[in-house]
Amino acid sequence: MKNKYLLLLLTAAMLFTASCGKDGSVGPKGDTGAQGEQGDKGDTGDKGATGATGATGAKGATGNANVRVYTKDISSSTWQTNSTGGGKGYLSLNIPATILTEDIINNWVNLVYVSSSDFGYSWGIVPYYTERNIRVTAQLAVGSITLKRDQDGIAYTQSGFSAVKVVCIKPSTTEQLQFSNKQELIQALKQKGIDAGNFNSLKQGLSLAD
Repeated sequence: MKNKYLLLLLTAAMLFTASCGKDGSVGPKGDTGAQGEQGDKGDTGDKGATGATGATGAKGATGNANVRVYTKDISSSTWQTNSTGGGKGYLSLNIPATILTEDIINNWVNLVYVSSSDFGYSWGIVPYYTERNIRVTAQLAVGSITLKRDQDGIAYTQSGFSAVKVVCIKPSTTEQLQFSNKQELIQALKQKGIDAGNFNSLKQGLSLAD
């Protein structure tokens, strides 16, 4: 009887051990925890040092209130052929120029320059006559400039033209510059070492912006 009881206990223990060694099913996933509160904003960092001040740019040239300059590109303009009879003639080009008001035409002195191959495409004053008998003149009217050119009286020239410039100078009664017409102006400029026939000299002498 005692042996039978021990056998039953041993069998029960083996069954319990076998039952515990078997894997159980995975339980359901737990709930996600609530998100924590956002932390306080950190302190603003110190402001960086101010950069060094840049160098001051060069001062521009002083303008001249009594001088106005108008420049027009004519490199692609079409010149008109004009006949004067007997196979003679000239070429003309009318150029709009709103700078030329009635007051400027009648009361100012106006110098016309052209950029052409006759001057290596630098600025030459008009009128002029070259050793190849190329003659170039200019006629001013309210709102326009008309250039005329010929060579030996023929409506043709060996030269090319790229631009025209008109410099309008108001007569002054100051000691700096006194004149009443073009010749007096040119002479007054010459006395101050300014060559009116050379636009770069005129530009520098009168502090022109263009």
